[in-house]
Amino acid sequence: MVEAFDSAGAAMFRTTLAELGFTIGGFAKFMVRNGDCRPASNIKRRLRRMATGEVHVSGEMHVILGMLRNGRARAVRRDAEMQECPPPTNEEACRDMD
Repeated sequence: MVEAFDSAGAAMFRTTLAELGFTIGGFAKFMVRNGDCRPASNIKRRLRRMATGEVHVSGEMHVILGMLRNGRARAVRRDAEMQECPPPTNEEACRDMD
């Protein structure tokens, strides 16, 4: 059995994938859809190895996960703001045009 050497990185990787709602297979498909030209089996193998701590979570992967997490947080904030502000009534819309 291979000894895990990056347990902190692996834990962060697994936690972030779970927060984003991805499985390893789903994240591999996402990467292929977004331009990763490696075969899906190679991507899945690398992701599994990152999740177990067998290999180091690369800087690029940290950036990808950070961008996805920030984008998700931004979308949640935007949705919350949209719910706080009800759409204007016709009367308010006419007043704004004056």
